[in-house]
Amino acid sequence: MEYYAYAFPLPYHATVQIRALLPHLHDGLRDHTES
Repeated sequence: MEYYAYAFPLPYHATVQIRALLPHLHDGLRDHTES
């Protein structure tokens, strides 16, 4: 997963934060599609 730090022009801590939020965003989208 470390390649994300190089794939985008973002600081490493930003990619870590985005990766941490992705599961929450995915759950939110799933809740919208199910309801």
